[in-house]
Amino acid sequence: MNDQFKKASVSTLGNLAGMKAEDLEDLEVRLKDAKEKTSEFIRNYPLTSVAIGLGAGFLIGRLFSKK
Repeated sequence: MNDQFKKASVSTLGNLAGMKAEDLEDLEVRLKDAKEKTSEFIRNYPLTSVAIGLGAGFLIGRLFSKK
């Protein structure tokens, strides 16, 4: 793992640890809503979802390749 990713992870975890219970509950509700919307999109558009996944994987692979 590179240092920049480690710093971002520690920063995010630190922010979560300092959040109030109400804020964490709100975050949980929003994450569940996002999960439901994502699942619904995948059910409605399976081929588009696969194409998006392949495209994103290709781009991420190109970004992290050593060439």
